[in-house]
Amino acid sequence: MQNVIEVCLRTIFAQIPRELLNLAFPAVHTETMDERICSEVLRARVLPDCNCIGGKLKHILLETDWIEPSTSPSPYMFGYTDTYCLYRIPAKARENRSIVSTSHIALTGTIYAAQMSQMYPSPSTFGMNTLGSLASQVLNSHTFEYASATPMPILRSGDLIMLTPMNYQTMLNRQWTLTCRLDYDEEFTNLNQQALPVLRKLAVAAVKAYIYNLLIIRIDQGELESGQQLGIIKELVSSYSDQNDVYSELLPEFNGAATILDEESRQRIIQYAL
Repeated sequence: MQNVIEVCLRTIFAQIPRELLNLAFPAVHTETMDERICSEVLRARVLPDCNCIGGKLKHILLETDWIEPSTSPSPYMFGYTDTYCLYRIPAKARENRSIVSTSHIALTGTIYAAQMSQMYPSPSTFGMNTLGSLASQVLNSHTFEYASATPMPILRSGDLIMLTPMNYQTMLNRQWTLTCRLDYDEEFTNLNQQALPVLRKLAVAAVKAYIYNLLIIRIDQGELESGQQLGIIKELVSSYSDQNDVYSELLPEFNGAATILDEESRQRIIQYAL
């Protein structure tokens, strides 16, 4: 696997003259030019933006030990649907990374759909040993009349996941598998490699935008104070005036490469389409 940061730096050096990079990112104390590019652009801007729309796909089995005490109404109240359950995901389960988004959850096992008819019987199910009640249970197993809806995972602060609504049936079956996305580390080691070409473009656009914002006024001030024309440097910096727009246009492209082109995400999309 390629080192993502090194690939981005090589692309930046290939497209931006080193003299201009030295002017914008001079070495300071023990920090080299490369390290300043990483700290002031790649990790300060590109990484947070990529975390907002991308991230590594992760499946997490929600353990009952992770349930947080809450003031949620009792799920045993018949007819009450506005209940929820909070899970605090430990660092080890999320690879010591933060969860940036949730996709969906699914039960790890199955439940007999007509089970709930014995807990909350309808008029047709009184007398469990009658032929009519058996027929009703067969019908319920196909129509899922008494099956509860799958709760929705909602991301809260502090890596809390709220599942809502949670009723009696869902509380009995707590073995949920959460599909979510984790943020990238500082080296982008968990990046989908298919997104690397777009990330390189993002890095170059971000550095050019940084150079423009940093130097364009300084160059004009230098011309006014010294009366000298700065020539090619001014032309290069001025040509970067549109790089913030280029950067914004590349973000949706990165989102597609990092998520839609993810092998597992693509298989899930195909499965839902069928």
